[in-house]
Amino acid sequence: MDSVWTEIEQLRQAPIAQVRARYRELFQEEPRSKHREHLVRRLAWRLQAVSQGGLSEAALRRAISLAPDEPMEWGTLGWVLWQQDKGAEARADLERAVALDPELPELHNNLANVEWGTGDQAGAEQHFREALRIEPGVGEWRLNLARVLATRGEIPEARFQFEQAIRLKPDAAEARLDYGRLLVDRRELLAAIRQFEAAVRLQPDLWRAHFELAMALGQSGNAAAAREQLSIAANGSDPQVRAQALDVLQKLPR
Repeated sequence: MDSVWTEIEQLRQAPIAQVRARYRELFQEEPRSKHREHLVRRLAWRLQAVSQGGLSEAALRRAISLAPDEPMEWGTLGWVLWQQDKGAEARADLERAVALDPELPELHNNLANVEWGTGDQAGAEQHFREALRIEPGVGEWRLNLARVLATRGEIPEARFQFEQAIRLKPDAAEARLDYGRLLVDRRELLAAIRQFEAAVRLQPDLWRAHFELAMALGQSGNAAAAREQLSIAANGSDPQVRAQALDVLQKLPR
């Protein structure tokens, strides 16, 4: 842990070019901000999360006892608790982390995920928005917000957020899949088919996308192409999708 804090202090004194290079190394993307303190905060979060990734809940609590006002400690503990299915405790610790440092976007994103997972869609929307206010260029967070908005029936903005997520991360097959589902619900079959086709092209083993593509093709009247996609899904490794595809295939006329 001492080595992490040593590096963080060194980064605070380093030339901005060195800070940006370390950011690229850890996040595998170009930093969008040129503000040193913002970049160092994000680097500190990532370094701490990596260093504590294998720590137990007890070890994290001991670290917190030594630094009770350190938001990254509380945030990491909250995420560990969430992975242990301790939703209420995870939320409480992440809320405390956000209160200690409301300008760390990862804390808002993680809190939003916990809120969404425990059924608080309004809270999830609020904190996904906060994460994007601080760091607007993260496609994964835009996708998260789009999913919440779609679930809440806020369709026009959900569409906008899906399109922004795809623009930011055009190789994200899951974003294409979920956007396609929204378009199917809106009965925009041709647009949905384009998204599903992009999803299976980007990730051929995304069996759910093959199944959804088959269903959209069937609804559009292209029975032969639908059967082909159902056959692919029926031979995939996802047991739920495989069962659904086989069931539909058995009901199709010979």
